[in-house]
Amino acid sequence: MTYRTCHIDFFVYIGVAILFAALFRYQSVWNPGAFDRPIETTLDSFYFSVVTLATVGYGDIHPVGSVAKILVIIEVLLGILLLAIMVGAAISVTFHEISNKLEKHNNKIQPTPDGDD
Repeated sequence: MTYRTCHIDFFVYIGVAILFAALFRYQSVWNPGAFDRPIETTLDSFYFSVVTLATVGYGDIHPVGSVAKILVIIEVLLGILLLAIMVGAAISVTFHEISNKLEKHNNKIQPTPDGDD
């Protein structure tokens, strides 16, 4: 694992938010009763998606229709899964770096065998 992997995870997280924002906007347009109030702008749909993905759930917009509820459930589960993956990757990178530093430090202080025992 590297910091690059962590960055990729972050962009996947944002990509999921954008994908679900589009799905929520589509649901709001084609199924007007999908939410308690219409999601009228791209910003509203992205806001709802990020709040859902982060499992914050302010409650100012909430799903009413069955398809919208299913999409929200899927996004919440993906949010939890992606967060766990990102935290695991960050911890792995940190421990790997610490391990490398300790190994280098230990190699510096250990005498090299010269064969004169």
